[in-house]
Amino acid sequence: MRLAPLQSVLNRNIAGAAAARKLCKQLAGKVLALHITGLPLSVFFRSDGERMSVYTASTEAPAATLSGTPLALLRLPGPAPEAAIRGGSIHIEGDAEIAQAFSELLKQAQPDLEEELSRVIG
Repeated sequence: MRLAPLQSVLNRNIAGAAAARKLCKQLAGKVLALHITGLPLSVFFRSDGERMSVYTASTEAPAATLSGTPLALLRLPGPAPEAAIRGGSIHIEGDAEIAQAFSELLKQAQPDLEEELSRVIG
């Protein structure tokens, strides 16, 4: 299943930021998997070099996998994502540099909630 609203917001924010576009290009063809501990849910992010695709299932092997509780994963876009990883609440498998690059890309493309709400309610 494709997560169209999230994908749309991420791609709009990637297109609007030069640093995010550069990271997206560097990650072309790479997949990051987020496994949410305690829930039967995984989210896969894939860069095609210009845009991100976001799915709940993937046939491609991820270059990196992050696993953690929902609360731990929500700390990743915050000011100190390293603390969650060092504290052991998030586990990384695979290429840690790819995971770091995706983390930075998602931070760069993080939506401004006020702006997104204004798009909905005017």
